[in-house]
Amino acid sequence: MTNKRINLVLVILFLVFTFNATAQNPTKDYSSFRFPRTQWHNVDSAYTISQFKNNTAILFYFWNNNDPKSLSELEKIKRIEKNFDKLTVLAVHQPEFPIERDSVFLRKSIAKLNIQFPVINDLNHTISQYFEADFYPSIILLSPSLKLASKGNETINELEISNIIQNAIRDHEVNHRSLWPHPTYSFEKNQETYSLLSHPQAICSDATSGNLYISDTGHNRIIFCKKDGQVINFAGNGKRGYIDGDILQVEFNSPIDLAYDNMGDILYVLDYNNHVIRSVNFNESKVTTLFDFSKNSIAPAINTALNTPKAIKFSNGNLYWHDYLLNLNILDPTTMEYSQVIVKKDSANQSTLKSSISFAINSKNNYLYNTQNPSNIFSVIGATNTKVIFPDSLSPQSIRSCEANNNKYYSLDYYSNKLYVIDPEYVTLTDIIEINDTSIIGPNDLTFIDNNIYIANTLNNTIEIFNLDNQNITPFTLTNLNRLFPIPGQKERASIIDTIIIHPTRQTNIELNIIPPPNYAVYSDAENYIMCNDRTEVIFDNKNNLSNSIKMSVFPKDIKHTLNLSGTIHYCHVKKPNDCYRKEYGFILPIKISKKTESTKKVILNINR
Repeated sequence: MTNKRINLVLVILFLVFTFNATAQNPTKDYSSFRFPRTQWHNVDSAYTISQFKNNTAILFYFWNNNDPKSLSELEKIKRIEKNFDKLTVLAVHQPEFPIERDSVFLRKSIAKLNIQFPVINDLNHTISQYFEADFYPSIILLSPSLKLASKGNETINELEISNIIQNAIRDHEVNHRSLWPHPTYSFEKNQETYSLLSHPQAICSDATSGNLYISDTGHNRIIFCKKDGQVINFAGNGKRGYIDGDILQVEFNSPIDLAYDNMGDILYVLDYNNHVIRSVNFNESKVTTLFDFSKNSIAPAINTALNTPKAIKFSNGNLYWHDYLLNLNILDPTTMEYSQVIVKKDSANQSTLKSSISFAINSKNNYLYNTQNPSNIFSVIGATNTKVIFPDSLSPQSIRSCEANNNKYYSLDYYSNKLYVIDPEYVTLTDIIEINDTSIIGPNDLTFIDNNIYIANTLNNTIEIFNLDNQNITPFTLTNLNRLFPIPGQKERASIIDTIIIHPTRQTNIELNIIPPPNYAVYSDAENYIMCNDRTEVIFDNKNNLSNSIKMSVFPKDIKHTLNLSGTIHYCHVKKPNDCYRKEYGFILPIKISKKTESTKKVILNINR
């Protein structure tokens, strides 16, 4: 009897071992796999898997561009890819909705997310089925000999997978010839033509003045303008980072939402990748950090990336946001008093409460929010949570924006361009407006001024105006953005002429011709300088440069989408030596990446006193 039990245990252990070994299947050779030939992005042409054999390790990343978890794990994949020269990452996109199958839509999403490795749109899920990647996000790691090295899904352990990659590459190099460098890419980000805005994700307004605030997310700056498009000022130097202080020198890292306090005249910015809320005071030209989701003890984060919200709102003197558990967090920015509303979740709705992507709150403190996976809309009165019921044929696909106006809520579908009008008190859908305009691609946010809806048309890099009366779309044009913005206390401006063409690999020479006001010249005995993106100071001396011009060299690594210049020039009247003044300035030169550059690009700055 004992021997039978022992034999039975041995059989079970053998079966378990066999199952695990089969699951990992480290001996399986994937060199016979054939990639689909269509919808490759970030490369000039489709690859074959044989191009990678004995060349680089391959990390397949299965993801969806509308899945919050996929986007969170994508940042880990980006860091891993940068750490290994002998690793090729292939991001295999898993489309769920019809528009995600569209090549143009995905191309714009890739540019917005700044993905810098090949992307394949797995239209028929052929790749995921072959590799048995049943979930997203998930990864499959192949060694340079195209043998399975690792497999996993949901949460990626960055350190663990990095060690596995390192070992797979090292073991292959011990037994084979040295690996070649990975193939060159042609990034979708670099295929985009220059635009004044780069994937604007948020827009809000001051109902009293009619002024607008735009989160120019891809340029990491905030634009402050009038409703006619005239730019008044902006915050952010265009570099990705985390610096508080003067609005011209501060740095943001993916500002994705805005909330405006019209009583205090303060703009609050959800700086997503820095996991903080920042306050912007344009009157004092200052940006400060208000709330840090990774450090603040009054609202401890279980996981900083997950607990950082996707949206913030300001109402009745308080800031509001959802945490990962969908509870409403309330912060008084003046006293820093913090509280929570624990949302009651009934059993019928519990399964759909997974991730809040946007919400709106009205003057009665009733609020509306939506969740993703799948996209649903809920109305909360007090702490009671009630789902808004949609007809099956008209149910939302991906709501990214909610806004309260005239005791109604407006929610705009990111995929279908449908505008849902909801009565929050009775939790009913009162109207569905279809915005039939091909210029709207990936609308991410909206705000109201009068009877116009200003839409952050994220993937098309524009702001559009939708009139509720005639339901027409008109483009919103920003003016004065490429001009010298006013420094507090001064009225001087300078005009910028032409776009700067930057060579993708070599340095580009730029000559700035400073044209001072009539009868004035640059005063050479004072310190005059220019600071460019990388904070390199360029001192120029009028004694040796009588034309009031300065030559500087710009390298591709120093810039992203624009060339940001700032500095100080001292002027004196040519006939009145005591008539002198100092001009502080800052301006942005639009750029375009091209090999067809001039030997020296001349830029004229007309500065008026």
